[in-house]
Amino acid sequence: MNYFFWFFLFLSIPIIVHLFNFRRAKKLLFTNVKFIRKVSTETKSKTRLKHFLILGARIFSFLFLIAAFVLSLVNLKSNELSKIDSMGLFYLDNSNSSIGNSINDERAFIEELVSSKKANSGFFLTNNFSSFSNNERTKTEILQRVEDLTVSYTSRSVPEVIDRVEKQSDTYLISDFQDSSVDQLEMLKNDSTNNYYLIYKEYAQLKNAFIDSVWIERDLEDYSNLLLNCRIGHTENFIEGSIVVKLVDEAGNQISSVVVNLSSELEVEFSLPQNFSTSLFQIQINGDEIEYDNQFYITLNKNRTPSILILSQSSNRYLESIFGNNSLFDLTISNGEIDYERLKSVDLVVLNDYYEIPAGLINQNSNDATFFLIPSDSIDLSNYRSETGFSLERSNSSGSFEIQLSKGNDLMKGVYKKIDEGTSFPRASRKYQVTGAHESILLLRNGGTFLAKAIGSSLYILTSPLSDEYTDFPNHSIFLPIMYRIADESLETDNTLFVYPNDFLEVSSLSPDLPPKIVSEEIELIPEFSLTNQGGLVKVPNDLAPGFYHVKQGNDTIKSFGLNLPKKESLFKGPTLAEISDFFADSPHVSVVPISDQRNGRILELSDSNSLWKYALILALIFLTLETVFHRYLK
Repeated sequence: MNYFFWFFLFLSIPIIVHLFNFRRAKKLLFTNVKFIRKVSTETKSKTRLKHFLILGARIFSFLFLIAAFVLSLVNLKSNELSKIDSMGLFYLDNSNSSIGNSINDERAFIEELVSSKKANSGFFLTNNFSSFSNNERTKTEILQRVEDLTVSYTSRSVPEVIDRVEKQSDTYLISDFQDSSVDQLEMLKNDSTNNYYLIYKEYAQLKNAFIDSVWIERDLEDYSNLLLNCRIGHTENFIEGSIVVKLVDEAGNQISSVVVNLSSELEVEFSLPQNFSTSLFQIQINGDEIEYDNQFYITLNKNRTPSILILSQSSNRYLESIFGNNSLFDLTISNGEIDYERLKSVDLVVLNDYYEIPAGLINQNSNDATFFLIPSDSIDLSNYRSETGFSLERSNSSGSFEIQLSKGNDLMKGVYKKIDEGTSFPRASRKYQVTGAHESILLLRNGGTFLAKAIGSSLYILTSPLSDEYTDFPNHSIFLPIMYRIADESLETDNTLFVYPNDFLEVSSLSPDLPPKIVSEEIELIPEFSLTNQGGLVKVPNDLAPGFYHVKQGNDTIKSFGLNLPKKESLFKGPTLAEISDFFADSPHVSVVPISDQRNGRILELSDSNSLWKYALILALIFLTLETVFHRYLK
């Protein structure tokens, strides 16, 4: 039925009361009525005015009384009047960066906000995206959920949150908006049919330092040592100061520590203990500016010795000297027939001084070993071309040239650290030249290549014999680290030191008979996984706490990994309050308020779209008072 019918029906009540409130005047008999008529005329006009004033006061008092009742049940900020039967959607960003250090304050604030609502049900959503948020919940259930609130290790963007729950007339987003750009907020700007309250949690004053990345290198001065390198990152407003970086083993024992001054991006290097098995380590950073995220979890695999096979037509003291250390390499030297069974377990094959490469030796290698070719003074070019894929020609250049290192190659990582400025480099005469596509590892001053690598495979070749007649490269300090790097790269090792949420782990021994499990001291769950020809892939869930975990199948542990927070949670990067406020300056349906304004109740005032009922009730009382005054003082 039309709402106006009911409005006029209720508004007719004071009129009806007023009409029935008229009383008939009593007749009085006088002997002379001439004078009475005059007085009667004047009195009748005053009475009519009094009745109109009283009627008006009654109508307005009743009108504002109805308005107070309606305004307490209707949301006036929507484009259409809607009954307040839901509190709307409350989203609390409980990510580590947003709530980690103030969970009690956040809990108290949202409890106050929910309690202030007149409706008794609504939606409550956190970064966990649990099933609790799928359905509308009572105020009591929401408050209980807030009471049990914990930190989530998953970050969400505004579009993810809005798309999670059916749109509500009122949506409260309490976040630092780190994971959302201003462009992503465009969807709120365009949706003027709903009210959005962006309650901004300031992070601009937060300062933090964190582990940016970690990697392993060999100590090129002592190849038996492994070096653990970590890069320290920090927020832009980090105040220069000292921090302590520690390497701690699984049992909590400190292996090493260093005090550094963090004024810019910094790299720290630790020497790892020798002969460790698969182990779990932590890198910890401590300092006055460290907010959180000061532990980084890594797993290291056992240090395996590279297996080297030298196939040589003549003795080469340089190769035998480099790879002859039994504590570093498992070396086999063959000057005769090739043991193809031995090839199946070899990491690096060095082919020295061969006129012809045995047919199929490289192409039919089933173990994908790395090959390092050192040509003789005279070779069969067509044989080398067909067996290696390199386009080789005899060099037309004469004389020797200084060797240069190619800085853009991964093999050179760590080598530069051992070279001082002003160091003289070895020289070489190029016997052959590589004309096809290849990757240059070592160059010559005249622009030629001295050490080349085939693109897409682990095949290296020198363009001259490794003898004193052609080069002094084996006598130079860079010879040892480069050879060690080639040997180290030949190892097929799992270089996954750590993972982030939603990463995929490669598992080599995954069986299709049982689903894998991710296990820690606190949890046990079955993750998403898929089988591959090499084993399988296991997806790391996105809401696990940082720490050590194990992938198990049955009772067997097939892989361990260290899980860490994404770097974006440590950087505190996102739109500022001023940027968001300017973006929504012309959007009246979007209110942007810093969370600090909860102290003066501004947020509760903005969110209470029905506060006009209070003013309507006050006006109703004023007109009721006027009616009483008119009754008493108008005669």
